[in-house]
Amino acid sequence: GLPKDGLSAEETELLFSLFGPSDSGIPLNRTTAQVEWHRFFAAGGPIPITNREFVRLFHFHLTNPAYPAADFEQAILSFFPDESILIWEDGQSGLILESKTHTPLLLEELKYNINSLESDFFTVFRMFSGSFHPVDEQLRHHYNMEKLNFRTALSHSKAEKISSLKNTFPLVLQNGIEQSKEWYVQELLGDIQNDDEMMKTVKTYILCGQNATLAAKELYVHRNSLQYRIDKFIERTGLDI
Repeated sequence: GLPKDGLSAEETELLFSLFGPSDSGIPLNRTTAQVEWHRFFAAGGPIPITNREFVRLFHFHLTNPAYPAADFEQAILSFFPDESILIWEDGQSGLILESKTHTPLLLEELKYNINSLESDFFTVFRMFSGSFHPVDEQLRHHYNMEKLNFRTALSHSKAEKISSLKNTFPLVLQNGIEQSKEWYVQELLGDIQNDDEMMKTVKTYILCGQNATLAAKELYVHRNSLQYRIDKFIERTGLDI
């Protein structure tokens, strides 16, 4: 801040024309939807009445508050599909709720847009992209688990602009995941965990020190067949083993 008595009338006018009035006293979550979703995630409130069936959460954090907050909200939502909602948790963090549509948001394009946001609002911006989940009571659990992973990513010195479970999982794994193992298995593997042949191939490949020739011999398959299965696993899960 600047001491008011040290500013001339012209300087004060210039500052107001550049930055607008203070956000102080204005609630961050202003709309009914923002308030209800915030109550659901942060305070254990009921699921808001909505026609959304599946949603994806983007958690975000700013190194310093974006000013003014309403302008930042309008700017970031312009990169997301219509009807997306920004829910503030405090002046520097929150989440964006995106509905599942036929044209999902492209993360690479979003990374590019983040650079302009950082320049316009003088802040460093970090985000975590969750997965699409049904809108039910379990959504709050997914929110908490994704938030845990995002915090881990932020504590890492080389955090990416947009992180996701596949690149934060190795960091979380160092602290142990026994209590949440089922959640990670489902989120990372999905239906592929029921493919016994695929899972046996992956486990054998890892146990053989990622030696494809040795793993193929152990499984009695051609090396090319093994490589095909490994490539399919990486393609379907996003996990580059």
